[in-house]
Amino acid sequence: MANRAFERKGTVRVVRTGADTGNGTSITDVGTITVKGGTNLNSSVDGTNITVNMDPAVTGLTDIDMTAGDKTILDTVGGHTVTMGASGTTFSIPGNLSVAGTLTSSGTSTLPSTLSLTNLTVTGYADLEGYVAIGNGSAVDANYGLIIDYDRTFTADNGAQLKVAGTMNGRNHGTPGNNTFYGVYVQPESMVVNAATDLAASMYIGDPTLTSAGSLLTTAATLYLGAAPTEAITNYSLFSTSGAVQFDACDSFNIFSTANGKPVLHMKNTAAGADGPELIFESDNGSGPADDDFIGTITFNGDDAGTNSTTFAKIQGKSSDVTNTAECGQIDFQVMANGTIRNLLSIGGQDVAATDPLEVVVNEESVACNFRVESNGQANMLLVDGTNDRVGIQCDPAYGLDVAPAARYQSYIAMKSISAPTHISGHALLYCMEDGGVDEMHVEDESGNVTKISPHNREDEWEFLSRNKRTGKVVKIQMQKLMKRLNDMFGEPEWFEEFTDGT
Repeated sequence: MANRAFERKGTVRVVRTGADTGNGTSITDVGTITVKGGTNLNSSVDGTNITVNMDPAVTGLTDIDMTAGDKTILDTVGGHTVTMGASGTTFSIPGNLSVAGTLTSSGTSTLPSTLSLTNLTVTGYADLEGYVAIGNGSAVDANYGLIIDYDRTFTADNGAQLKVAGTMNGRNHGTPGNNTFYGVYVQPESMVVNAATDLAASMYIGDPTLTSAGSLLTTAATLYLGAAPTEAITNYSLFSTSGAVQFDACDSFNIFSTANGKPVLHMKNTAAGADGPELIFESDNGSGPADDDFIGTITFNGDDAGTNSTTFAKIQGKSSDVTNTAECGQIDFQVMANGTIRNLLSIGGQDVAATDPLEVVVNEESVACNFRVESNGQANMLLVDGTNDRVGIQCDPAYGLDVAPAARYQSYIAMKSISAPTHISGHALLYCMEDGGVDEMHVEDESGNVTKISPHNREDEWEFLSRNKRTGKVVKIQMQKLMKRLNDMFGEPEWFEEFTDGT
């Protein structure tokens, strides 16, 4: 008989057409056998018969039992490659797919349900239209498009939840401004802000929440910029092209450098207007500001000989008067002097309520500090000797007021009465001293001879008085009487004349 296919449950017997079916006939062409209802196929040939047993316990190439329960297919293939379907064949898995080994996808894979993979390698591209969780720490969450929660104890020197690496080649557009590219690009297409929204940002980086494992952590950071590039004309670790940059609720802003003369804080304005950059210190104490509150401080620290960090100088601004519509300010310049910070220059400081004046004060703390003004030709154009309480003009003062060049007074000089001064060799003295209960002007020559040059005594009479220090003689002449007598003797009225000028 011609080759035909028989379809039957149980045992199938196949006979060649026209052949003797007796003993010894060889059967070599059995055609096609299709068996339904079994879980495995097991066949045998006894010379004239082919026996196919429907044994549910038989383990073979496939298991086509469509009843409920776990099934195993292709269990005898081992480490060989099994190809299912030709090119263009589509496999649809409506349920869950579990891969214990490595899954390699060279084309497009659409997975509508849950995918559990031990290892996954995608050589093409992956288009994930839903939300994804990577790692074993968190499940998928519809509120987050991508979650990376990778719980792991790292065994290498460096470890991270997310690492972006690879070789990037930018295109040659011809215009430098159109040739930008990035290792990471974050730009939401749209962010709709509803009412009572406190914060909106393209990227948020939270507190890493560190836990000590017994070792001292040197540095911790929420955002760490490892190094700046060095290949460009100008290189930056952090670059912002527009808008304000704000650091909110920060305890400090530190810039460190190991290079000589660095770091540099450079503020540049390229606008065509008249105003340049501005550095603002603001103390917003709305709950209760008080007079003399410090508004801002610039501190200059350095190491002393014992490598101790030391404050050598300060510039402080303060509100000397916070009264509304009567506000006043003050700037203090402080320096380290013999181990103590001293306020050597204050500008401002008016307090209207306390009647404190607006002033410039040098050496407020009364330390041994000189004040020196240098001109083009004089090192001591003006010198206040803070140690010896002296003032010198074009000289290092040897006296309370020492003037080296000629002096000119375009008003008057008021002198307070003193006791007889100590004679100074090589000098003539001019001073005010009491004489008979009246303060009078006196001169003293180099020899120490003293002459009263204000011509009136306590009775307001005109007199001449001089004391010779060497001889001890005193000459006292009643000048008014003398001139009157001379006038009487010589009869020259122009010698002496008495009248009242109304003063």
